[in-house]
Amino acid sequence: MTDKLKDLIEESKEDIQINFLELINELNRIPTQVGKWLTYHQVQRQKMILIETDYKKMVALKTKFYMGKMDDDEREKYGWPLEGTKVLKTDLHMWLDSDDELIKEKHKYKMQEQIVSFIETTINSIQDKKWSIKNYIEWKKWTEGG
Repeated sequence: MTDKLKDLIEESKEDIQINFLELINELNRIPTQVGKWLTYHQVQRQKMILIETDYKKMVALKTKFYMGKMDDDEREKYGWPLEGTKVLKTDLHMWLDSDDELIKEKHKYKMQEQIVSFIETTINSIQDKKWSIKNYIEWKKWTEGG
């Protein structure tokens, strides 16, 4: 778990809480909180798209490398060895899945994807607060005979 995700989890815990003693304030805070989390979502989603693009570029380069279609100048530019190139097309996925550089890139992408997903879930939870407050008010009326 990244530090960014840990920070977002802590912040989310605060934002999804409902103070039932100050329901009007809670209702007024919802749009501000949603706006804040939508901003987080845009920033992190943009970052995820950039990471995904880098990952896909690396997959294309590694595919070219493992299929033996990369020229020596390009291969040397990345510091990749000459041996191990020209694998069978049927074995390509195995080589790509076990490549350390690709594993690192994929890990970065998956972690960023997790952050974006968490933010989306938090936005939904904050938006659902209004229904929880409404249900609480209805329950209060019912228990007090109103």
